[in-house]
Amino acid sequence: MGRGSYHLFLILVLLPAVCYSSPVYTSLLNFALVPLSGTLLEEGNHEYIAVLCLPSWSSVTPGSIPPGFQPILPKEHESVDQACISIGGAKEVACFRVKGASRIPPTGFRGEIADVLGRRGSHPVNVGLWVGESLVGEFEFEVYSFGASAQAQGARSGDPMVFITNVPYGRATYGEHLIVDLVVANVGEGAVVDLELTNGEVFEVGVSGGGKQTVTMHAIDPGSHTIEARVRGGGSTRTYFESVLTEREGSTGRMLIEEVPKDGEVCVGGCNKGAQCLAMKGGEKIKILFVGMMKWDGQKTLWKQQFEGLDRSEFDIRFATFMEPSRQHKPEKMLNSLRESGVRLSVRPLPGVEVEVLRETPDMDIENLYKSGGSPNMEVMVNCLLKRLEAAGDVVEKVEPEWARNTWETVIDEINGDLPDLLVFANAREPTDMLLIKGARMAGVKSIVMELPNLYPKFDLDLIDGVIAPSHYAALHPSIREGGGGERAYSLHVVNPGVDHEVWVEEGEVETEGYGWGERCVLIGFVARISSEKSPGIFVQAAKKVREDNKWARFVVVGDGSFRKEMERMVEVMGLGDVFKFTGAIYGESLVSVMRGLDVIVNPSLRYESETFCIANLEAMTMGKALVTFGVGGVGEYARDGVNALVVKGWGEELIGRLAERVEEVVRDGELRRKLGEGGRRTVKEGGFKVEDVVSGYREVYLELVGRHFGDEGKGVC
Repeated sequence: MGRGSYHLFLILVLLPAVCYSSPVYTSLLNFALVPLSGTLLEEGNHEYIAVLCLPSWSSVTPGSIPPGFQPILPKEHESVDQACISIGGAKEVACFRVKGASRIPPTGFRGEIADVLGRRGSHPVNVGLWVGESLVGEFEFEVYSFGASAQAQGARSGDPMVFITNVPYGRATYGEHLIVDLVVANVGEGAVVDLELTNGEVFEVGVSGGGKQTVTMHAIDPGSHTIEARVRGGGSTRTYFESVLTEREGSTGRMLIEEVPKDGEVCVGGCNKGAQCLAMKGGEKIKILFVGMMKWDGQKTLWKQQFEGLDRSEFDIRFATFMEPSRQHKPEKMLNSLRESGVRLSVRPLPGVEVEVLRETPDMDIENLYKSGGSPNMEVMVNCLLKRLEAAGDVVEKVEPEWARNTWETVIDEINGDLPDLLVFANAREPTDMLLIKGARMAGVKSIVMELPNLYPKFDLDLIDGVIAPSHYAALHPSIREGGGGERAYSLHVVNPGVDHEVWVEEGEVETEGYGWGERCVLIGFVARISSEKSPGIFVQAAKKVREDNKWARFVVVGDGSFRKEMERMVEVMGLGDVFKFTGAIYGESLVSVMRGLDVIVNPSLRYESETFCIANLEAMTMGKALVTFGVGGVGEYARDGVNALVVKGWGEELIGRLAERVEEVVRDGELRRKLGEGGRRTVKEGGFKVEDVVSGYREVYLELVGRHFGDEGKGVC
């Protein structure tokens, strides 16, 4: 492309901000085929243009310059005459007359520059700003290309395109909201962009005749997030960012404590020995019904320990789910656990209902019935069901219409089929929790207990009888201790999770020996479900920093989940493919054999409302592994910096760098790894984190909750 020539697509505005030495973008590059004589070329002979969006130098201010990104900017009074673009690996330099402008419009390149940008990988872009013969400004960024052939397939040069212009790949954000700038090309009036977020929600964004459209995202939880923008009838683009802790969250949203606080409001295990005695004097087995989905997680580990440890001469246990296992995410491990533990499984799917029937239902919020992505809004559905029941005077037989009556009958009949003394569920922060509680009360269940894998339940806690928290942090959190309508009617209990010391042992087969990395390498592990809330992207970004100064560091990702493909994409974009290993989801001895080969285990999760304990940390400690973790949520119950773990503190963009620094400490210091490993083993052994302690604590709480309904006779006597 010659000096002064360009192909105009659209004007763009960009605010660069990332954690790299120069920003890396996956959303500023697109490709389109150039048809000859109105037809596409034959497969393998495509001619294409690379459409590149460029930053606006007027939007780069000292306050917006990210760490390590130091552009030279024109002075305010200087009017740039010309801007020149140099792409790493291309000999051509493309220059544009920009008199009076502050940006170059998105530009379509052919020839050598297009060929370079079409190669899979990262490409540095330098932008020089000139006044006459003088260079008055300069800045750099990188674009990552996943290859022209995949991106250009079926796309013509005039097809609609969309770019996310101000969220570089891996940007760290914090605060109440995130502003996303979209730029579209080749669209007319009334064009629509679908913006899909990590959780699958889709929002419609109207754009008119091209140009920039700004979208503000609110209430973003800490974690790894993606944004995919799709212009209808055209192309798409995507990027990824990290939401980290604000300064307030970094200081008060966590519980880094030297000693567990003594608080009369919270009982460790049971509170009332007399009530426990009454339950035992009843003579019959106590029936417990666990209700939930079948996806395996830390909560299911605790339930499995109860299934196997509670004395079946005292307890009769059943598990119920309201969706067919075949429709649930990877239910196999839970099914095996129920089978091996001898726990009865009951499956009762909720009845289906046609859309038109829902629209005709009284009390249904039709306007908000479906989310923008097309999935049902369960909060609207549950609110309607509750109102329909109230309108019928809580008489299920009188509930109208039929689908609402059938739903209530299904829930109540399932619970009432073998009426439990106690119903146990885990806080899912979903409206369906309220449906379950109301159904249980109408079925005649006297005691309902909620466990806390998450904080912030979506109902009045006075509707239940007890809360079992895995940590004092969770039990004392305002959303829990103040979760009722006034004077608290429910009891608060803490039962710390535990691990099986006969399973998590260091001696035995080591799976990682087959990875071919050599014995001198230090293996750093991420062992968790690969999902947004576990911040897998922080692990990858920290790995990039660690790898820069430690060529013997290697990284093992143990787990699976909805974010795995994106995590694998991150590894590629950051050039770490040769030092990463993904094992997929593994359990039992296979998991233990992989963990034996790890030297360091990193927990990068920052979502304190769901890290109410983190049993995976405890498993690492039991095996004597050096642990590096953020001290959020219930992790403060047991993690002591420099004693049994390295605990990362701070907030904002600095958190990723601080995590990398602490990982480097243990990578370089074998004696520190040994010290932390020994401290972890000692914590687990002496801190009561054993399965038998867990089972004993749950037994006390269950006996007490059931015993409250036996009256006062014989109270205090076992």
